[in-house]
Amino acid sequence: MRKYSAVFLLSFAIFVIAILNYQPGTWLTGWDNLHPELNFALNIKRSIFAVWQEYQGLGLLGGMGHAADLPRQAILWLLSFVVPTHLTRYTWTFGMLGLGSFGCYFLLKKILNNNTSALIGSLFYLTNLATIQMFHAPFEAFTTHFGFLPWLIFFFLSTLNNPTKKMLFWFSLISLLSTTQGYVQTIFLVYIMVLFVIAFTRFMQERTFTHLKRIILAFIIVLFTNAFWLLPNIYFTITKAHVVGEAKINQMATDEVYERNRAYGSLLDTIQLKGFWFDTWDFNPSKSQTAPILNTWREQANTPTVEVIAFIFFLIILMGIGTIFRYSKRESIWIIGIFLLGISMLTTSTPPFSWINDWLRQTVPLFYQAFRFPFTKFSIMTGLSYSLLLGIGMTQLFQLFHSTGAKKIVFCLIITGIGIASYPVFQGHLFYPAVKQVIPQEYFDLFSFLRSQPKSSRIANLPQSNYWGWTYSQWGYTGSGFLWYGIEQPIMDRAFDPWSAENENYYWELSRALYSKDATALDAVFTKYDIHYVLLDENAISANNNRSLFIDETKALISQILTITLARTFGKITVYKRNSEVAQSFVSLKTNLPTVSPTYKWTDNDVAYQELGDYIA
Repeated sequence: MRKYSAVFLLSFAIFVIAILNYQPGTWLTGWDNLHPELNFALNIKRSIFAVWQEYQGLGLLGGMGHAADLPRQAILWLLSFVVPTHLTRYTWTFGMLGLGSFGCYFLLKKILNNNTSALIGSLFYLTNLATIQMFHAPFEAFTTHFGFLPWLIFFFLSTLNNPTKKMLFWFSLISLLSTTQGYVQTIFLVYIMVLFVIAFTRFMQERTFTHLKRIILAFIIVLFTNAFWLLPNIYFTITKAHVVGEAKINQMATDEVYERNRAYGSLLDTIQLKGFWFDTWDFNPSKSQTAPILNTWREQANTPTVEVIAFIFFLIILMGIGTIFRYSKRESIWIIGIFLLGISMLTTSTPPFSWINDWLRQTVPLFYQAFRFPFTKFSIMTGLSYSLLLGIGMTQLFQLFHSTGAKKIVFCLIITGIGIASYPVFQGHLFYPAVKQVIPQEYFDLFSFLRSQPKSSRIANLPQSNYWGWTYSQWGYTGSGFLWYGIEQPIMDRAFDPWSAENENYYWELSRALYSKDATALDAVFTKYDIHYVLLDENAISANNNRSLFIDETKALISQILTITLARTFGKITVYKRNSEVAQSFVSLKTNLPTVSPTYKWTDNDVAYQELGDYIA
């Protein structure tokens, strides 16, 4: 196949997927989401000064790679001059889908110099089940990892082979642009593992000091281009990593989510690239019922035809492994290393791989917490190794047929197989329907109002009927929240609890005061935590029972607190204002404070504060 024909067909496939999966007038929002487009200036500033996240509740040491998103934010800001705001996240997500697919194509071209096999491998990377699961409820760290990983490998290899100034520049630039993958630090760690596998296998082949210097140079580039977010994160890991493990959310979820991963940790599931997403259910606010988020894909992937196609592809992948060993392609043995790494990390219920995972979880506490979701961390890397080996295996398969006609038939059959296995994506099922929503105007009106209010006025957002930090709204939203991207004031949302014990303790005190209907205690909680605005969003609904939201009871309690008055109403959003002094720059000085002991790690009823006010513990 001619080069430009392959590029055209790949471009056409990406374009068709984008058109069929975009819903006009909607925002791509929900689940875990980043929305800097709601206020670019504010969020870029936060990324520049990312060590301390003042807006996250009481302020906290940044536990995520917040600064890592800075290059993406700058790109989206420039893009916003020509693309409507609600389209920017769609554009980035589809852009990463295309960037990764072309990266796989050119990486295979570099390895094989065969357009047809490169096209097949890139189409598989575009549509395999790992890709579908990671884009179904897209999060920027994962989609960016998908988009840049093939290119990072491409330029890393080029740097090892021929480290010219031009090549070093391009590798540095790609490394810098890809840093959003570091927003979830463990994704960056997986990337480092991939580079280490490549470097180790190449060094064992070359075994020269020159090659070692090139490896060191390449890793220096990686570390320097990521240092602006990596160093603060290392500091957090050293000083505050224990907070993450102690958070109530993680105490309740870590073992459960790992067991859900183990349920799809068989070798058969890994061969098909099935993960825990296949057994992930979500509450649908529009229908008030719970359903699997991958419902269409579950039905598709479990049909005998698709299962047979998956195993045929895996046989070709194994043929690719054999080709590397048998036909002087030893320079590509790193692909087998990545393949084995992926298999080892995903087959969490299959010995001997499960023994490795269990041992790491028991002996390395950080591994226990960081890789509780092994599928989200290792599936894209594994899918890429499958794609590369599939392309290499196809080269060998084509050589078994001597006539051009037979080769064309094989090509058409493989492309048809890819199309059948991924058919729902061409029906508009790339994204979970709940993440395509029209955000009501009342939220933008709220943002405009708060823009004119004191920036150090902390906001208590209600209702908060549970500690999970997951929001469901009548208008269809389901996810971790988005308000803080549009406002400068700190907000006491549960999404920030895993990185701050103080933020979580606020929730327990707030919850006790609310559900005991104690207006005096509620006022004390608001005073203690320096709350100046109370935001009651009646769009919220509960996946259990709406009575748990306590909305009417909350209104009654607020009406009993004389220092709270109605400020503004925006549709179903009510903003109350507390008539209290606003501390400048979140700092105030107090003298002659009483001393109270013993100290406590957490409490839901700070009697000392209710009786004495500010005190020293």
